[in-house]
Amino acid sequence: IARLTLAVGVMLAVLAATAGLNLWQQSQTASMMAELAAQSDKLRLVDRWAALSESTSVRIMAVNKSGDEAISALFGAEIGPKVKEVGELFRQIKGLATRPDELAWFEQMTPKREALLQSLKDMAEYRQVGDMPAASTMFDTAFMPAQKAYNEHIQGFVRIQRDYLE
Repeated sequence: IARLTLAVGVMLAVLAATAGLNLWQQSQTASMMAELAAQSDKLRLVDRWAALSESTSVRIMAVNKSGDEAISALFGAEIGPKVKEVGELFRQIKGLATRPDELAWFEQMTPKREALLQSLKDMAEYRQVGDMPAASTMFDTAFMPAQKAYNEHIQGFVRIQRDYLE
């Protein structure tokens, strides 16, 4: 009877260990799935940010280079809200950044973003006072290089997110 008790005890211990291991594996799988879902959501947000930034840049280019009132009327009113939305996405994504590569990327992005926003402000001021030649010069010398650097850097962040998911 002692041997039978011992055998049953060992079998129960093995069953308990197996059940515990199974629960641990399920918990690890659930944790990995949650992380994957969070990273996928972040990538969708980053893709949206990149696309919105690019399309907003195109609107700004059209308005500032065409001189056509119809184009200004079509795209001009949307620029301010779109720039604001790009900024909101920037802040939202920055709040989700936790990994060292992401944090380093945002440190590098800050001066690019500041240069872009300053060029937009300067162009708007020149346009507001009717100095179109100065606005055009600001567009060519400040905005174009700033938006190119900004949008290229965003594409770098897209690559960081995709590489992490792979």
